[in-house]
Amino acid sequence: MNWTDISTPRIESIVENLFGESIQLHENWVLGDVFHGRPVIIAYSTPMKWANYTIEALIFLLFVVGIAAAVRHRFFLMVGSWFLLDMFLHVGLGFGLNEVYIMAAHWAFIIPIAIGYLLSASPASVRRKLRAVLLALTFFLWMYNGSLLLGYIFD
Repeated sequence: MNWTDISTPRIESIVENLFGESIQLHENWVLGDVFHGRPVIIAYSTPMKWANYTIEALIFLLFVVGIAAAVRHRFFLMVGSWFLLDMFLHVGLGFGLNEVYIMAAHWAFIIPIAIGYLLSASPASVRRKLRAVLLALTFFLWMYNGSLLLGYIFD
């Protein structure tokens, strides 16, 4: 229990770290570490921060709707139980909450699985539109995160 954290604000950490930096890096603290000067909670601060939060909200919306589409499938229930356990550890108990974005490999795989179930359950006309949105989303994230990583590597 010494590794748990009750002082880190949960909602801010979910927005900025869990669904924020786990998917979109923060431009001023690329690959930063809280044990080496990085603040625990960092908001997006670029002139296009509205885009960062819009992308985050879109991913979260697709994830939640994907959960609704997948909730009757046994495979998804198994994956979802792992996700819930991880959220209990990180958000509930606060284990690693100060650096939850580092722990994304533990739980983030559920997002494309849920979106895959959403695509599978959608009619063909909606599926085409969702694919276009996902393609644009993927392109944006590759360009955004890729440019930050290249800047970090060559800086």
